[in-house]
Amino acid sequence: AATGMAVEKALLVDQMRRRERWLEASYDVTGALLASQDLHATLRLIAERARVVAGGTAGAIARPAGPGQLVFDVVEPPGDDADRLTGLTVPTEGTATGVAFATRRPVVVRDYGERVQEEQRDRAGPMPAMIKDLDSAISVPLLVGEDTLGVLVIAKFRDKSPFTDADVQLAETFAGHAALAVEFSRAQEARQQLAVFEDRDRIAHDLHDLVIQRLFATGLGLEGVSRMIADPEVAARVSGFAQDLDGTIREIRNSIFSLQSPAQPNGSLRAELLRVAVDARDTLGFEPRVGFDGPLDAAVPDAVRSDLIASLREALTNVARHAGATSSSVDVTVDGLGRR
Repeated sequence: AATGMAVEKALLVDQMRRRERWLEASYDVTGALLASQDLHATLRLIAERARVVAGGTAGAIARPAGPGQLVFDVVEPPGDDADRLTGLTVPTEGTATGVAFATRRPVVVRDYGERVQEEQRDRAGPMPAMIKDLDSAISVPLLVGEDTLGVLVIAKFRDKSPFTDADVQLAETFAGHAALAVEFSRAQEARQQLAVFEDRDRIAHDLHDLVIQRLFATGLGLEGVSRMIADPEVAARVSGFAQDLDGTIREIRNSIFSLQSPAQPNGSLRAELLRVAVDARDTLGFEPRVGFDGPLDAAVPDAVRSDLIASLREALTNVARHAGATSSSVDVTVDGLGRR
């Protein structure tokens, strides 16, 4: 009897210590949020703390990546194995991670590696070889209200000791706290992004309403003065200054579009072309100037849009490889109907 009581007491003590460790892990995640860590850092902390506390070999976060797909955004600890698994996509059907996501309930598996390789044999691309060493895993959904943000996965590789029911319950509780942390972090990023967009929108409006109007008025004034000047050479110089102001106005309009484009869900064609130019800066050694004329975003169809972006990228690559240029400019013009 005494031995039985001693064993029972030892089990209770072990359970209490496990709860304390999971609670400490939740505190760590909360502390990271208060320290204003970004979302990716928060996900890494969640995966790592869950792995350590549960005694797993690896911890991971899988998040939705399109209809019927999950992608492992975060895998801890860092190393070659993590690099092989990071970015791995799995279907929501026929996998433990997918079932946990779809049913919103924890899933526990044992001797899972060979079964995964067999079930996913026909998937696009080979599975990492280390998957065959996967012995057991807990997949716990990250739930906030009616939303499933992803799945927390704790796995054991080359370790036959199974996860216990207590491990699953504590992991589920921790996942609930972690999901709130993820949602809070996403809300923080959204608020910061909104503040940036609002500031960019204000700058864009100021440029459009104040700067461009003044430059336009000055250009008109110079054009009028040039007609009153008797000396043809001086008149031509003044008219040239007016044309320079027109070019400056176009450049400012390009800047306005680049300021406003991040707020558009799918991006604009102007923003995509400007992004190609910025991306080419390292290979060219300078940033090419890009000018626009006409309703690109309204008139250019999607099929032409992709060809245009590819053509600009190829043209700038050719300049970098063969031209030996120190500057480059690109002018994109479209008529009102998008026919040319």
